[in-house]
Amino acid sequence: MKLFGLSRALRYGPTRAGMVSPSFLTGSLMLFLSIFTVAAGTAVAAPLLISPGESHTQDLRVDQLLSFQFEAEANESHLLEIDQGGLDLIVTIENPSGETASFNSPLLRDESELVVVDSNSAGTYSLSMVSREYTGAIAGVTVQLSKLTGSATKQRERFAGLRQVSEASRFNQQQDLEGWTSALQAYEQAHIHFLKAGDSRNVARSLFGMATIEYWQLSHWDRSAVLAARAAQLYRKNGIGHLAANAIQLQAAALVEKALEVEKSESIGLAPEAQLIFDEAFELFRLALETQERLGFHYDAARITNNIGYTYQQMGDQDSAAPFFRLAAAYYRKTEQWQDELTPLSNLAVIDIEKANLISAAETYQRMLEILPPGKANRSRAQILANLGAAQLALHHLTDALKSYSAALSLQREIDDINGQGYSLAGIGTTYYSLGQQELALEYLETAFADPGPAQPPADIFARAGFSGRLGAAARRGLSQQ
Repeated sequence: MKLFGLSRALRYGPTRAGMVSPSFLTGSLMLFLSIFTVAAGTAVAAPLLISPGESHTQDLRVDQLLSFQFEAEANESHLLEIDQGGLDLIVTIENPSGETASFNSPLLRDESELVVVDSNSAGTYSLSMVSREYTGAIAGVTVQLSKLTGSATKQRERFAGLRQVSEASRFNQQQDLEGWTSALQAYEQAHIHFLKAGDSRNVARSLFGMATIEYWQLSHWDRSAVLAARAAQLYRKNGIGHLAANAIQLQAAALVEKALEVEKSESIGLAPEAQLIFDEAFELFRLALETQERLGFHYDAARITNNIGYTYQQMGDQDSAAPFFRLAAAYYRKTEQWQDELTPLSNLAVIDIEKANLISAAETYQRMLEILPPGKANRSRAQILANLGAAQLALHHLTDALKSYSAALSLQREIDDINGQGYSLAGIGTTYYSLGQQELALEYLETAFADPGPAQPPADIFARAGFSGRLGAAARRGLSQQ
């Protein structure tokens, strides 16, 4: 399981940002990896005109569409560089014939989006951007257009590298294994071109992209860690400390995954090899956290904080994990990063349940219900309601438990979740039994155990997801429309 605190999303995101800033999204509820989706909203205004050499900055919310247009002659090449301003944007280009292509870097909120437009025909080209995250944050998006001209060898190599980065974002947007494999290959080619061009800043970008795909999509921990470390070193040399810190966070996340795969040498406790790897990961996390706090990148600091908590949790140290989750959740709540807040909250709920802190668990479940997007994520909502009902039943808050279980059951029937229905029916039956209404209790319990599938909580209710980073790729790409 991935540390998705990494901006990649409760891949979310990380965690891509999840994980790392694929953003590392660490979460204990696997369901949050893919529940976030916001429909492309209304345009902010009519498309803005932009010409080579110009840049435009515009505030953007997740429910808004930002559009630009530019004119190009046949056989020209243009570079669009889009500073995402704190959101993960999906970029779509439409050519004069009406054909479209969409781009989304696997780095999520990290790095700018680079899109190369080769104009096969003269005319008007349109650019649109939208975020599909679930957040109240406002991004200050800056779009810069430049024409790719020049015939010197290093210029040609740099242009070739930029095209490969652009292609990597297009392949990544496919969101399937074929696309991710092609994106990785494109980054590898970009890396070669940028090395020949002497463009170390974009060498770092290509290494970070490669490391992110190896982590989130291919689970190649060793290669991801090595690539992320190299990216961090080059970002530092180019004076980009916050991206260096996010690459270090990805390196640490990969080491945690590696440590989790080390077989225990004894029945209890960590294997010495695993402990050494965890220690190295903690040192990297702390280095990255200190950098982000010093530079004022508080969102990235919160992701790292969440991932430190996740790492302690996976080591079985719940007492050390909980304070980090609380710190991360408090920051996300303050800044209306709802998608990200769900990740540490879900982990805190797991810890509270395991420690029988039922009042705290119930409060956490109620907060999670408050911030789920209205009318969406019904499977997630039903699972949380069922967990809330179980906590209320254990606290002997029987009327509240009936309401929670009944609300969960209604949603589970709507989405045809048979296993979830069995769990909620059993919970209702047990609650009626506690109320002394044996006949109703027997009716519900018989129905529960007559349903196909075990009457137990869906596995992912108490499962721990990985870093918030992945919660980030999927998360970043959307709450389910159920």
